[in-house]
Amino acid sequence: MYSVCPFCNKLKAFLDFHRIPYNTVEVGPLFKKELEFSQYKKVPVVLLHDAGNTRQLNDSGAIIDELTQKLLAAGKFRGAESDTSKWSEWVDTKLVQALTVSIYRTPEESLQAMSYITAHPELSWQLVTKYVSAGLMYTISKMKLKKKYGITDERANLYQVLEEWAGAVGERKYLGGDLPSRADIEVFGMVRAIQGMDTFDDLQKNTSITRWYHDMQAVVEQHRDFE
Repeated sequence: MYSVCPFCNKLKAFLDFHRIPYNTVEVGPLFKKELEFSQYKKVPVVLLHDAGNTRQLNDSGAIIDELTQKLLAAGKFRGAESDTSKWSEWVDTKLVQALTVSIYRTPEESLQAMSYITAHPELSWQLVTKYVSAGLMYTISKMKLKKKYGITDERANLYQVLEEWAGAVGERKYLGGDLPSRADIEVFGMVRAIQGMDTFDDLQKNTSITRWYHDMQAVVEQHRDFE
């Protein structure tokens, strides 16, 4: 995984919420040597140990689909079973786009987003990877992603997207009602990934998702004693 990868983090939130033990392997964003075993070179990749066999699962959505079916079959699914597929698609498009261009808005914020790299001594060329990756993502965001997604003001766009989510939740505790839905978990996971960044501080001050976020944090991270 990459620590700032939104798709990895929505999967982590799903695993945390359902109390599924897991170990993570940080992937170097430049060389990706940790994925040499796999023909699939994106993250997340899961190695699922099941009944004495190990299978590789790719793509966060497909992984969550399969784990959901296993949990339902075992009677261990903990969330709301409402269909939130429309919102899951929104998460993978509008929310990902808004978060990505916002955390790479300036050179300083790009370095902030990549600061996790130096916390992983197992990664090669940490400082080089941090600065090169930050520079690449800042350039890609400014020169390509903003134009591709039609975004002019990164923060204003993010606030608008999150207010759309807050409006959908409304007066309910979660989008799923009394229990978090899949979409609740996915949105929470992606937002949780940017804690400690300027973007997170700003969205806490300028959107109305704070109550929902803290409710989700309490239910997802309760008894989280594995990784």
